[in-house]
Amino acid sequence: MKVVAEICIDPENENKVYKLRRTARAIVLDDRGKVALINETLAGFHLLPGGGIDAGETIIGALHREVLEEVGAKIEVIGEVGMTIEQRNFEQYILISYCYLTRVLGELHDVCFTDSEKSVNAMVEWHNLEEAIRIFESQMKRKFTKEWLKLNPKFDEIEFQKYKSSIVRELALLKEYKNK
Repeated sequence: MKVVAEICIDPENENKVYKLRRTARAIVLDDRGKVALINETLAGFHLLPGGGIDAGETIIGALHREVLEEVGAKIEVIGEVGMTIEQRNFEQYILISYCYLTRVLGELHDVCFTDSEKSVNAMVEWHNLEEAIRIFESQMKRKFTKEWLKLNPKFDEIEFQKYKSSIVRELALLKEYKNK
């Protein structure tokens, strides 16, 4: 997946400086065809396994590292799903995510979540594809309300918007995989 150009012709954003972040994401299938999701239970959201590509790291290298850390799985890449580009105006960020279809190789190992992931009580769950899509569709309906804030006092509106943007991405990637 080669990025040929990134173009944003928007007078409102003309003078803004956006940070660029690249991530590797995976649809990880186990031997039963179930999909791994990371449930950030305190945040109330699910995500696909994946994360930032470190300086000097390849996309595939980051993919293997992130899935091993978050799912405890060594994987085989079996295909490309696609790439998403998120323009997060609320935090002046451009986020490019490269997603691959992968399969678990061998036994699962212990996960090694980051402090940030531990702070939201992250855990791995396995769902069939239709269940995973339904989970993200239901999360799409959430709104930032006083009631939601009472249940999730650690998260302000910006954090909520970050999750919502991620949910749009994850749902698009799962539907792309389903339609292939």
